[in-house]
Amino acid sequence: MAYANRALGKVGWAAGDLDEAGARLARARTTFVAIEARYTVARIHVLLAEVHHARGDKPVVVTHLRAARDRFGRLSVPRWVERVTKLADYLGVSID
Repeated sequence: MAYANRALGKVGWAAGDLDEAGARLARARTTFVAIEARYTVARIHVLLAEVHHARGDKPVVVTHLRAARDRFGRLSVPRWVERVTKLADYLGVSID
């Protein structure tokens, strides 16, 4: 179910249905948290940040990007920490 919700969230985002995208991605995150899929939870936070950026909700973007960066840091995935930092710069938000 988590992967299905993630996929449907991406479809909703691509179709411009940001409410559906956000809801599906949030459901996916909840399920991935429950099964302790920490890497995938961090990736979902990145997707949620992008959806909220499209909505113009910068505080929520910052929250999701910080969560992603911190999770990737704890998982020792420096490539993704750097990627999240660059995405924050690109989106014009500070996550320091």
